[in-house]
Amino acid sequence: MIDANQPQSPAPVTDPDAIDLRRLVRILWRQRILILGSVVAGILLGALVSLTHARHVAQGQFQLATPATPTADKGETIITSVAAFKRYESQLKGKRRLKAFVEQIQEDDAKDSSQLQQLAMHPLPAKWRIEPVYLFSSEDQRELNVRLLARDPGALIGFRIVGEDRAPISTSTMELMGEFVRHVLIRTDLGEALNRACRSYQVRAYAIRNQQLDSEFEIEQKEGHIRTLRAIVDKSSQQSLRDDEKIIALEGGDPAFFPPQAQLIAAEIQMASMRREASRRERDLLSSTLKRDYYCQARQLGRESHTGQSLLATLGDIQARTFQGYDRGVNIVEKTWNEVEVQRQGWGNKYLDSIGFAAEPRGGDISKRNPSLPLGMMLGAILGGFLGLILALMRDWWQDNRNFITGGA
Repeated sequence: MIDANQPQSPAPVTDPDAIDLRRLVRILWRQRILILGSVVAGILLGALVSLTHARHVAQGQFQLATPATPTADKGETIITSVAAFKRYESQLKGKRRLKAFVEQIQEDDAKDSSQLQQLAMHPLPAKWRIEPVYLFSSEDQRELNVRLLARDPGALIGFRIVGEDRAPISTSTMELMGEFVRHVLIRTDLGEALNRACRSYQVRAYAIRNQQLDSEFEIEQKEGHIRTLRAIVDKSSQQSLRDDEKIIALEGGDPAFFPPQAQLIAAEIQMASMRREASRRERDLLSSTLKRDYYCQARQLGRESHTGQSLLATLGDIQARTFQGYDRGVNIVEKTWNEVEVQRQGWGNKYLDSIGFAAEPRGGDISKRNPSLPLGMMLGAILGGFLGLILALMRDWWQDNRNFITGGA
C-alpha cells in the first residue's frame, strides 16, 4: 500500500539531442542485409577498379659514365659533380619540354635522323620521371656505414628513367625518353660552351686588332727612322766623317753614341722583329675571327627551336660556311679548321657515343597494379560500409514515418 503522504520521485527527463544506442543497434540489426550488401558491393567495386587500372611500368638507366678514370681530354668519359644535376633538373622535369622535343622531331625532317623520327612516332607514357643516379648513393652510405662530406657528395653518373601507363610501354618509347635526356644534355652544355666561346673570341678579336693598330703605327715610325739613317749612311759614304764625328741617338732616355751604320743595322733588326710580331698578330686575328664567326653562328642556331641532336649535326655545316672563301692551304686557316674539327668530333664522341643506356631498357613486360588489389578491396569495403550505414538509417526513418508522410499528403 502506497502512502499518499510519501513524496514521489520525479520522472526522468529525456534529452532530445541524445542518441539512444540501443535503438541504433536495433536499427542496424534490422537493416543488416542492406549494410552487408553495400559492403560486398564496395569490395567488388574496389577489386574491379584495381584490376582495370593496372599500370605498366618500364625503366632504364641512361648512363653518363662508368666509375673509371675520366679522360676528359679525349671526351670519352664524363664524371661530373652532384651539383651539375641542378643545371639539367628544370629541363628534365618539364612535361611541356618533352612534348616540344617530340613535336620538334616530327617537324624537323631535314636535321633529325630517320631513327629519331621513328622513335618520335611512339606514344609517350602517361606518367614518367627522371631521377639522378650517383656514384655513391645514400643507400651505399647506409650500407657501408659511412658519410660523405658536404663538399664532396659524390658524382652524377646517370639518370634513371621510369615510365608508367595503362598500356604496355615499348622499348622504343624508353629509347625516345633516353634521346630526350641526350637532347637536354647537349642543349644545356653546348649552349653554355658556345655562348662562352662566342663572347671570348669577340673580345679577343677586338683586343688583337687594337694591338695590330699600335704595331702598324710603331712600324711606320720605325720605317721613317730607317729611311733617315739610310740617307745619312749614303751621305757619309761620299763625305767621310772624321773619327770623332758621331751621331747622337737616344736609347731608353740615355744618350748613346753609335756610328750611323751601326744604328741602321740595329734599326733593321728591330724592324724585322716588329714585322715578325705583326705577322703573328695577323695570324691570331684571322684565327680569332674565324672562331668568332663559327661560335656566334652556332650560338644563334642553339637559341632557336632545334633538338640537341640536330644542333650537333648542323655544326659541320656552320663550320663549312664559316671557312668558305678561305684557302685551306694557308697554315693558320688549316690549323684553325683542325682545332674546330677536333672539338666538334669530341662533342660527337661525348654526347653520341659515350653516353646511353647501360642496358636495354625494360619495357612492358614489367607491370604493377596501382592501387594494389588488397588495398582496393579494403577501401571498397570501408566506403561500402559507410554508404550502407547511411542507407540503413534513411530506410529505417522512412519506414517509421511513411504512414505519417503519406497520410499528410
